[in-house]
Amino acid sequence: MTVTSAPLRSTPRLNERMPTGIEGFDALLAGGLPRNHTTLLVGGPGCGKTLFALQSLVMGAREHAEPGIFVAFEESAKNLMDNAATLGWDLGKLKKSLYFLDARLPHAHVRGGEFDLLGLLTAVGAKAKAMGATRVVFDGIDRLLSLLADPLAERREMGRLSDWLSDQGLTGIITCKTHDGSVGTLDRTAYLQSLADCVVTLQNKLVGSRPVRLLRITKCRGQAHVSGEVPFAITHTGVKVISFHPEKRERATSQRVSSGVPALDAMLSGGHYRGSSVLVSGSPGTAKSTVAGMFIEAAARRREPSMYVAFDEGAGQVVRNLAAVGVRLAPYVKSGVLQVVSERKLEKNPVEHVAQIIELIETHDVQCLVLDPISALAGSGVDAMAEELVVRLLDFASSRGVTVLCTCTRGSSLLGSGDGLMEESAAGVSSIADTWIHLTHVVQQGERRRALTIVKARGIGHSNQVRELLLSRRGVALGELTEPFEPVPEVAVSMRRGRR
Repeated sequence: MTVTSAPLRSTPRLNERMPTGIEGFDALLAGGLPRNHTTLLVGGPGCGKTLFALQSLVMGAREHAEPGIFVAFEESAKNLMDNAATLGWDLGKLKKSLYFLDARLPHAHVRGGEFDLLGLLTAVGAKAKAMGATRVVFDGIDRLLSLLADPLAERREMGRLSDWLSDQGLTGIITCKTHDGSVGTLDRTAYLQSLADCVVTLQNKLVGSRPVRLLRITKCRGQAHVSGEVPFAITHTGVKVISFHPEKRERATSQRVSSGVPALDAMLSGGHYRGSSVLVSGSPGTAKSTVAGMFIEAAARRREPSMYVAFDEGAGQVVRNLAAVGVRLAPYVKSGVLQVVSERKLEKNPVEHVAQIIELIETHDVQCLVLDPISALAGSGVDAMAEELVVRLLDFASSRGVTVLCTCTRGSSLLGSGDGLMEESAAGVSSIADTWIHLTHVVQQGERRRALTIVKARGIGHSNQVRELLLSRRGVALGELTEPFEPVPEVAVSMRRGRR
């Protein structure tokens, strides 16, 4: 039976989009969920279904002036509003645009007799008409349907809900837990998926030794969409999907930014391209962090909003240690033009780290960024995902014109395999970065010295010399290495001295 409380509307085309306002997600569906159709969110406990649905409703009201109704079958309306407040969503300002309906029913009440959604849908339809709602969420529908003893009755009510949403012309989001696999349990999600026009599966699974959240658009009728698994995180501002941003990519620029080392700028024919990605690799003790510090100090000196993200040290340690070699970051931190952030690698999984960095870039409108060392992401138990996450982060930075310098320790999976690091590595971040600078130790005249070489620099006529890297209280300088010299055996890297 079809329940209506408003005139029937013509069915809109599936290619009309409804933006959710969830960063990174709408791009996966070329603009958002199918407008005036039904989307099903499925997943296990704790994967973020309720938050995802609530955020799409809040953002619709706040960013697009589209009123919405949240029908809660599992959590109380008060708990939902309290949770929203912890994410910085002031629902008090949206009380005319959002309506929360507590539709929880006690188990004993339903078992006592026949139950259907007719009365509830009539009430929701009347409220939607009164407030001009365009969006509605039915959260935890499995909780309500499980109170029906008859599987046929469950299917009847699922069909009733699907027909009602279509007739009302509302954009509906239904959340439902996935089948737990136990004997005798009805897999109601299978039937709901056949009714929905769009299905999004959320997971909270263990990858390596760390829990990671992933989503996948299982289907979306009549619309091309990204179908692979995409990582997402729940941050202090809500759900953030770590997706690519091809539609935001800025036009390539020929503008240069200094590396902070005049001699290195000369080797690069003028410095790094703005908006490019730079990889500085090397064994421990080869001064990767110092080179990174020189780069970020130069950016701060130009008064460009900059950020140094350290995974191995606290922010105070970074400032202190770099000051010992003439890199003075403290004045720029005090003025606010530079942010030094400590991200302890074991406190979060890599997806959460990347989501946090993206938020910081947006909040501070960062133009130059250091990630030291980026290999820390691979060392947090999810090596298989680390490269993909770094690629997504660099893509995001490029889309905003941010110049990124990453340091990476030799031997990290992010550099790919291959003993001849410079010539043989065909995978990993080294193949993604626009510029690759490699640092190493060499033995010359009975001394161990540091050496620098530019492995590649896309679009830049660069020097192929191997230069000595000198540290002093005035920072980094480059000198000449005289023959003969050899790489230190334990960090040996095949090097050949070239000419300009």
